[in-house]
Amino acid sequence: MLKKISYFSCLILLFLTAFSCKREKAVSSIEIPQHTQAIITFTTGDVLALKENQWNPVEINDFLETGDTVKVEADSYCEIQFGNRAVIKIEENTELVIPSLQTAAGSTDVGLKVLTGAVLSKVNKLTSSESFTVETQSAACGVRGTEFMVRADNEAETLLAVKEGSVIFIPAGFDVESLKSKIPSENTEVLAALSGIESALSVVKANEEIAVHAKDMEAINASYAMLEKTILYISENQSESASRIAEIKALSDDLVKSLTSPAQVSDQSEKQMQDLELMVIRELPEPEEGKTTTSSDLVKVSVSVNVPDARISRDGRLLGKGKFSAIYSDGEEVSLLISGKGYLDKNLVFKAGKESENIYEVTLEKNSAYKETATILFKVAPDDAEIIIDGTPAGTGSFSTELLSDKTYNVLIKKEGYQKKYLTLTEPKGEQNIEVTLLPSIEKRIKVSTGKLTGYTAFSDNRIFTADIYGEITCAAPDGTVLWKLQTGNSPNESAFPVASGKNIFFSGANEFITADMKTGTVKTIIPLDDDSSHVFGRRVIAAGNTGIYPANSRLLKFSLDTGDFNGEIEIPDGTRMTPGTFNNELLIVNQKGVFYRINPSSGAVTASLQTKALQPVVNNVAVNTKTGKAVFNGKKGEIVCINLSDNSIAWTASLTEGKSSMITGDLQIGSAGVYAYSQNRLYGFSAETGKKLFDPVSKISSPPVLAGGRLYFGTTDGFFKTADALTGSVLESINILAVVSASPWYDNGKIYAGTDKGEILVLNP
Repeated sequence: MLKKISYFSCLILLFLTAFSCKREKAVSSIEIPQHTQAIITFTTGDVLALKENQWNPVEINDFLETGDTVKVEADSYCEIQFGNRAVIKIEENTELVIPSLQTAAGSTDVGLKVLTGAVLSKVNKLTSSESFTVETQSAACGVRGTEFMVRADNEAETLLAVKEGSVIFIPAGFDVESLKSKIPSENTEVLAALSGIESALSVVKANEEIAVHAKDMEAINASYAMLEKTILYISENQSESASRIAEIKALSDDLVKSLTSPAQVSDQSEKQMQDLELMVIRELPEPEEGKTTTSSDLVKVSVSVNVPDARISRDGRLLGKGKFSAIYSDGEEVSLLISGKGYLDKNLVFKAGKESENIYEVTLEKNSAYKETATILFKVAPDDAEIIIDGTPAGTGSFSTELLSDKTYNVLIKKEGYQKKYLTLTEPKGEQNIEVTLLPSIEKRIKVSTGKLTGYTAFSDNRIFTADIYGEITCAAPDGTVLWKLQTGNSPNESAFPVASGKNIFFSGANEFITADMKTGTVKTIIPLDDDSSHVFGRRVIAAGNTGIYPANSRLLKFSLDTGDFNGEIEIPDGTRMTPGTFNNELLIVNQKGVFYRINPSSGAVTASLQTKALQPVVNNVAVNTKTGKAVFNGKKGEIVCINLSDNSIAWTASLTEGKSSMITGDLQIGSAGVYAYSQNRLYGFSAETGKKLFDPVSKISSPPVLAGGRLYFGTTDGFFKTADALTGSVLESINILAVVSASPWYDNGKIYAGTDKGEILVLNP
């Protein structure tokens, strides 16, 4: 039990000390544990023992007995010695029970059970009749003399790592010897099968480790239970043993196959086991049974620092923070390095001795040159991802670093084949944990067609929609599941694509206009198209509030968004060949003579008009930026017009190439700062404010881009998917997708959905 000094005894001791004319140095002898006790030899931080349902702090030279529980809190640890047989180190955040404790020579039997946390063990050579076992919920680890670590986490995983010697790893509940004892010696075949299980139990050797989860043990224990049941039956019905031999062999073989094999020790385990080098099994005198035995060759030492979180290290290994108490051998030389953030380091060198007071109070002095720093703990997956801080490689995977607290840092985390992660650390303070999991650049490849996908990729209600050159529509989930397909009469199909609105999908092409249920693909309406209403080159329907708008050559047809049936029309003077846009419940459209109209969709009345130079606009829509109140559209020969919707005036007019005709073959993209056009595999950028070019054309573009968050996303003709800065056109990221994007991408919540010439939908993390 834990020894206590009474308050009355302390008063007597103080009285005698004060009364003497000369102060003697304190001599503190070490009391030796009985063979049924273990001794605390080192503590730092908060270490508690549960005795008789009460938790009490432990001190060095306290004793533990069978049934006691030890709990070590954060930033703490303790060492416990078991006679002259073993010493263990209980790491922080660990709870351990002592089911059995006997340290007498020749009959040593030490059993430990790790409930959670980690325990390092150093065990002297034991005889065949002695045992030292560390158990967890999943396994038991038995040794004869070795250095090893056992770790158990809250998810019931057990890890055994061995530094020296070897440890046998036995699944919890296994007792093969008990099964063998139930079989007569003449039944050699059954005994041999059981011996095969014993031989297959994992022996973990030096520099190896093994990890088993409790869930994995369920199947192993089920096989063992079946074997045990069969053995018990045979033991009670010997006459049937011959007929059950094959069954026993099969069960034994299944059990052997399910057992886990050791692997090379991990870097984390190897680093953690370095603390074994500082662990010492102190020589304890043989105790006299029933009597108090002391040792004059061992002394107590305590060290405390005026800075509570100061690090106290010995030989490069951390002993504790702020303070520790330990038992050392008389005359042992100890050299410590004591360091604290913002303080000057100090070396403490002493010789532990029974004639010394052995109490050391260390005062660290402030470091006038110190600048406050923050500790940044990175935990990154994959674990070989590179971490770059302000352009300089800093580490990979999981590591910690110190950063000045008066600066701002730009962090880039990257790995080939994964999405890059950018972070900004502004004047970091204290300790920060940063956990990042990089997503694969190509999250999914969804094969939906044997032909090229066309037009634009659509995304709605967590579904992806696309069409191929054969006029087939596909609906797929982001996880790769193809939800439905619909073959239409719009074949061949060069540019048409589905439009999602409300609960339906709308698809118009050269031959028919189809309305289908978005969730099931069930067709609601098929309307044949004539020369005036057929759609080629990607012209398509839009939703204007609760009304569907179908652009025909001479007019805009209105239709029901619920059924797809036509229910009205709006005449367009001189006709149109483009797709309208919307702004503030108005339709925006340009006729063949370049007149820009604003139309009330309910009444069909023109609310404003403006003559522009964008003659014969084809296919592309009127693109609108609702934040800036600007609309852009283009003529057949590449003229781009920007309209101020606030006063219906022309903001600017630009041309792709001065003096040359260049047809724009995709929707314009408009952002707060730029307007972007796609023509003849080139990408052009213009200032949204002035119309001046932002950058030289970017070549080898395979389809119109999508603009999101100040970046342009597009495929290239040589099989890459790229991310470019929207102001400079500079390529920021490039992913080799081994395909050409043929259906322009869609951006949603950080992901890109794009169709390819190989009939695939790509889900990308650019």
